[in-house]
Amino acid sequence: MSHDDIFNSRYGPRAARGGIKSQTARGKFGKNWWAQRWLRVLESLDLGGRLARGRVYARRGQVLSIDIKAGAIEARVQGSRFQPYDLKIEVTTIPLEKWILLSETAFNQAIVAAKLLAGEMPQDIEKLFAEHQLSLFPKSMDDLKTECSCPDYSNPCKHIASVYYLLGEEFDRDPFLIFLMRGLSKEQLIDLITKTGEPIKISRVKTRPGSVSKKSSSKLGASSAKSGKSQSSTVSKVAEKPTPLPLEDFWTVQPCSHLVGSISAPAVNASLPNRLGNFPFWRSNYPFIPTLEQIYKTASESAIADLANEKFNAGDRS
Repeated sequence: MSHDDIFNSRYGPRAARGGIKSQTARGKFGKNWWAQRWLRVLESLDLGGRLARGRVYARRGQVLSIDIKAGAIEARVQGSRFQPYDLKIEVTTIPLEKWILLSETAFNQAIVAAKLLAGEMPQDIEKLFAEHQLSLFPKSMDDLKTECSCPDYSNPCKHIASVYYLLGEEFDRDPFLIFLMRGLSKEQLIDLITKTGEPIKISRVKTRPGSVSKKSSSKLGASSAKSGKSQSSTVSKVAEKPTPLPLEDFWTVQPCSHLVGSISAPAVNASLPNRLGNFPFWRSNYPFIPTLEQIYKTASESAIADLANEKFNAGDRS
């Protein structure tokens, strides 16, 4: 047993300030199948007790930073010693020519391209990789090279295990990071999909600013003739700019007597943040999305109460 393990068994790791906290306080890590698939790779490495201690480190916020690059992950983890440990995980990358081959055979399938562009991992993508004797996820320890500055004799150690868990959560949020880990950036992947698969084609008519295409102008002229108005006057009305709201009146509270009908809260709180997903490597004791949902809920209830009261007072004034 290393010095770090002996110290941990007695006192636990030093408290880390501003560390990355796992979004799962208990139970399994990872919601989507691709995050769970990554964690199964981790569990297959036969880490023993280091796996459990890694989960504790991930949930306590002992990981101070994680930097994901093409084929490498660098991180700093606070252990029992004063100085945080530096660790690196090197992942075998897939050669560019293999990515191009995949783009010609797999990424050009409409359903695969659509899901990837929507930020979702297709369910059968591993099968598509296997058809070319490739694997999206590391298959064994041979695909992973790990090192940590801690004094633990085992490699990978619990510090590396904690980073593995947090990576699983990040993959849950952004599956493009899995491709980056294997050597292909998000921009490169999208470029391969759109240039080869071309799942969506949109034709646009290019016109100069303020100009009208011949086809649309002919229709406009015909409709103007029927209504007895000139084409130029119709175009000028379309081109009229709306009157801007005076800046000094922007934050002024106006009576709401014009409101009609019932006022109700939205069906889903924080709908846009929910669609965007968790914040990258969240660093708080409070979970990101549930906290925002509560803030939105409180704001809605307060706004409804204020509007209802204003509407009532406006009715008294009338």
